[in-house]
Amino acid sequence: MKLYEAYNFDLDEAMSKRIPQLKNSNKSKTTYREILSHSGGWIPYLSHQNTVFKKDKLRFKPRTVATKMSSRFPFALNDSLFVFKRYPKKILRRIRKTPVENVGNYRYSGLWFFLLPDLVERLSGQPFQQFLKKEFYDPLQAERLDFLPRRQFPKHEIVPTEVDSTFRKKLVHGWVHDEAAALMGGVSGNAGLFGNAASVLKVGILLLNNGTYNEKQFFKPETLAQFTKRAFPLRKNRRGLGFDKPGLDTLNPYPSNRVSQKSFGHSGFTGTLVWIDPEQDCIFIFLSNRVYPSRNQRGIYDLNIRSQLLDYALQWDTTPTSH
Repeated sequence: MKLYEAYNFDLDEAMSKRIPQLKNSNKSKTTYREILSHSGGWIPYLSHQNTVFKKDKLRFKPRTVATKMSSRFPFALNDSLFVFKRYPKKILRRIRKTPVENVGNYRYSGLWFFLLPDLVERLSGQPFQQFLKKEFYDPLQAERLDFLPRRQFPKHEIVPTEVDSTFRKKLVHGWVHDEAAALMGGVSGNAGLFGNAASVLKVGILLLNNGTYNEKQFFKPETLAQFTKRAFPLRKNRRGLGFDKPGLDTLNPYPSNRVSQKSFGHSGFTGTLVWIDPEQDCIFIFLSNRVYPSRNQRGIYDLNIRSQLLDYALQWDTTPTSH
């Protein structure tokens, strides 16, 4: 949304005009509207972590991962593993080569968000993490919203991530869960952002108040309206631009049977959910980590915990005298 306003983006222009990695590729015609609504035909994900091991699947390739930080291996995977400095560029080259199929159909893909930090830096002249802090987190005083928390906060103030038995082979604590984001150095557009409810709430207030927080305007109301409405209302695609929207199946309402059609938000792989409902003046923040100690835990889904809590929050908000 910030780039859209600051650099006069046309949501229906080909992204390759501003993203060199996509030129002369099968993604050269993908538009921002398509990719942000997950209808660009891109595949969901690439498991880059499978490429950093030797053939025995036990040892890391020495030119890719090292056990000591250095100028050649500056990016931390955890407290004791570090990635080669040019590996993030290799990730971007792999994304360029992935197939594109069924353009126009809804299929969630996180691949474009790996390209976002590079786009931000080329346009703004600032690294992605610095850009976000300067434009949003510092003005919002969202003091606990940032990447790479181990460099800022003591470990006991950070929830453990996962006992990683396949990639990092130990407890991951204070480092991003997503393996590909970890290989990007922990700063990526698809994952890696840590926070607490108080800091996330400030972003929620900004979104609920049509782009304004404490009388400072971060976005124009019409920009927020553009991004938080369904991008393709005539298709079987509930998504806005970057934002998720209420589901289209009335028999299995998502994320709750109480949210309004103007509401929007997003869920996360580790169990998080943030949902904003302007009609009901509600900001719902659920921060969890279902992958600790193991990602095999599915209770949060099987018990429908997030939807039930959102139902309860909306019921409580509208009938406060009954609670």
